[in-house]
Amino acid sequence: MDGMETSAGAGSNAAANAPVGAEKQAILHPLDPLTPNEIATVTRVVRAAPEFGEDVFFETMELKEPSKAEVRAFTPGDPITRLAQVALFRHGGIGVWRLIISVDDETIVENEFLPEACPMIQGEEFTTIDEMVKSHPDFIEACRKRGID
Repeated sequence: MDGMETSAGAGSNAAANAPVGAEKQAILHPLDPLTPNEIATVTRVVRAAPEFGEDVFFETMELKEPSKAEVRAFTPGDPITRLAQVALFRHGGIGVWRLIISVDDETIVENEFLPEACPMIQGEEFTTIDEMVKSHPDFIEACRKRGID
């Protein structure tokens, strides 16, 4: 986390796990999206796991929504359990991991590997593809024939 210290306690709310000095954002409802501090916590948990580390890419990260019954039973001031759903992949390989992370406990609570799954194309890959196509001699020639320089 770029050298920022964190404060964490077992069973603490995700806001208590925020980087020291970072503004804490209160979670007021079970369907509130992940906060920046929670995203940082999830990232830290994944990076610290020996099977993942620094060489995995995050395809998606979002709140794992509680059940409708939990949401309906919620009243302001109730404790809120926070879970995140994460999809990870390694560049150059097939397969995607689906994880459920407890933001409160800072642990991976579910880990499923889908060996045949292909990750979504990432924004950086669009740039690479665009450059490759535009530099290919066949593409350049096709554009020239159409009056495009």
